[in-house]
Amino acid sequence: MGNLKISLLYFLVLLCLPFGNIYAKHIVGGEMYYECLGFTDGDPNSGSRTYRFYMRLYRDQEGGELFDSAPGSTASATVTIYRGNDRFAIPTQILISPSTRSVDIETGNNCFVSPSFLQIEEGLYTFEDLDIPISNESYYIVYQRCCRTPALSNINDPGSSGATYFIELTPEAQQTCNNSPQFQAFEGFYLCTGEPFTLDHSATDVDGHRLEYSFCEPLLGGGSDNVDPFSSNGIAPNPDLGPPYESVDFIQPTYSTNQPVGPTSNFNIDPNTGIITGTPMISGQFVVGVCVREFDANNQLLSEVRRDFQFQASNCEKNIEINIPSDFVDNNGIPTVNACGVSGVTLQNNSTQSDEVDSFFWEFEINGQTQTFTDFNPLIDFDQPGTYSGRFVLSSTRGCVDTGEVNVQVIAAAQAGFEVDSDLCQDELIVFNNTTTVPQNVSVDYMWDFGDGSTSSDVSTSYTYNTPGTREVQLLVISNDFCRDSLSQTIDYFPILRPLSLSGILEQGCLPQQADFSANLSLFNEQYTINWDFGDGAQASGRNATHTYTTAGDFAPMLSISTPGGCILDSMLAVIPVEPSPVADFNFSPTDPSSLNPLVNFNDLSQNANQWSWDFAGLGSSSEQNPSFTFPDSAGTYPVELIVTHPNGCTDRLSRSVQLSSIDDFYVPNAFSPNNDGINDEFKGFGPLSGKQNFELTIFSRWGDRIFLTTDPEEGWNGRLNNTGEFLPQGVYVYYLTFKNSDGKQISLKGLLNLLK
Repeated sequence: MGNLKISLLYFLVLLCLPFGNIYAKHIVGGEMYYECLGFTDGDPNSGSRTYRFYMRLYRDQEGGELFDSAPGSTASATVTIYRGNDRFAIPTQILISPSTRSVDIETGNNCFVSPSFLQIEEGLYTFEDLDIPISNESYYIVYQRCCRTPALSNINDPGSSGATYFIELTPEAQQTCNNSPQFQAFEGFYLCTGEPFTLDHSATDVDGHRLEYSFCEPLLGGGSDNVDPFSSNGIAPNPDLGPPYESVDFIQPTYSTNQPVGPTSNFNIDPNTGIITGTPMISGQFVVGVCVREFDANNQLLSEVRRDFQFQASNCEKNIEINIPSDFVDNNGIPTVNACGVSGVTLQNNSTQSDEVDSFFWEFEINGQTQTFTDFNPLIDFDQPGTYSGRFVLSSTRGCVDTGEVNVQVIAAAQAGFEVDSDLCQDELIVFNNTTTVPQNVSVDYMWDFGDGSTSSDVSTSYTYNTPGTREVQLLVISNDFCRDSLSQTIDYFPILRPLSLSGILEQGCLPQQADFSANLSLFNEQYTINWDFGDGAQASGRNATHTYTTAGDFAPMLSISTPGGCILDSMLAVIPVEPSPVADFNFSPTDPSSLNPLVNFNDLSQNANQWSWDFAGLGSSSEQNPSFTFPDSAGTYPVELIVTHPNGCTDRLSRSVQLSSIDDFYVPNAFSPNNDGINDEFKGFGPLSGKQNFELTIFSRWGDRIFLTTDPEEGWNGRLNNTGEFLPQGVYVYYLTFKNSDGKQISLKGLLNLLK
């Protein structure tokens, strides 16, 4: 029959706990489907086709568990392949982690929303590059796992009932390289008790074959053995068991395959569209099976895809709902709102306000006529006290409508009013005059709230605040111990006529003169606006300010304080005298001094100066106006600073660098006479030595013997062997001289020298 070449992806099973806790009770549904990718390696003579299989699993995230094959698992989940009743030579395949997405929970009814606590996640497993020989027997791709949630209401022993997910690859499908139907992504895991629903369980087929839908039995799989979880009766069989499979045990006679929520719920599936309808009348959790069968043009069955899923039915919240707070319900059961005052009654509306709302309106019978109001919280003028009938109608973008009746009982009442009779710029008592309008025969009580925790029950009152700030002052008026009216006013209490001290640098200074200013504003808060005018056109804001004067003169800075209420206080500081300063400047020559000529002459170019202080890189100093200075014969950069003084004592300074270049004028003689006459008794080089590094002088005989070596530039050869042995004979010798000059350049010299006697 040939060899089956299988390359399957791998996954690890969900197991963060020991085997006793690895039941997959969080799995709430799943299905398998496949694609045919053509002949293996594109070769029609291969006798096999390449398939890609998919498995969707749905899990309830509330339990905190993950899908099978989550990282950190301690066991593996398996998929087993069968041909007919025979398992393949590779009986057990391990799958990798799935791609995941969060599922939008739909109720199947546009007028209701699913609860926020229900969170479903989809995991999509992909088994790629599966090369399967064409056979006259069906292939079965099988995944099994125990157990379902014990909360299921429609089957017996749900906590010990597992699930089998499989796909059959029929001989007819193999011959035609058929692609199985694929259910669209499933969203309906929550239905509303007592409310009709419509759920779309349709599928698509890329081959355009006829599809037929029906309810079918959810299948059992996996056992209760968690001691040996991979046994045939284990909770995760390895290998997964082959067909045929038993179905779940529905609780008879209430539940069955075609009525999984009971006969009163009237569950139906359209065989042509896959649309499921019904009205769940019982709360609980229910498992359902849906099958889609695929037929070719000759009405030959090619494949069947099974979807096994569970959902919860319970009371739902409407996506739009009328909620009008009332004071009581009348004898006819209609909510009634007490409104105080015939004019300007605002109805509070707590009904749904969201993107779901499409339109709304109020209707009231006033003076025998129906009046319509389109504000969500309408302000309605009633002619006189009495009871008025009305209703509120709310419509959603999904076509849902909710209507609520309401009565408004209008009662005569006082209307609150008061005025502030005080200058809020002054630090004084604030007077509040009560201007409330009181109808005849209405008794009134008053309650003042000054916005800082203090209250009063006087008719008119006065109050002193301890600190500035914005306060919300409210007058509450209670009429006949029932009706209430209130008025609030914002009081900006920011007095500024309080002790104020200012400080700044007021003594004489030199350009550029920095002055620091501060104001003692401990009685004011951050809502005060504080501005400084420094007297030279510059300004700043804030409690503290720093300013640098760049021109000479006498300056009179000003401080301005303003409040949120518009109060302004201006204060002037003492005059600040700012004296002119000299300007330091100089040049020097030569502009390119060298180690052979380190003498530099300095030329003062300063303005308005009568004193000079020079610092030559810390090597010397001078108080002359135009000094000279001899730098060391080492190349380098030497900073020179000049400080000049104005006749008024103000100073300025300038620093410039003198760059000494290195000039190597080093030479070696070609003869010497070590006869102790004091003239030319040593052989060595001559020239500037400052800054030289890695110095080495070597003398060789004409036969190549080294007779002298030194690294000291000051040491010469005296004609003896190594300067301490016997005198060497007169003749010609060879010297080698190397060093780095002060610029870091490597210098190498060699030549012949004559030793004369």
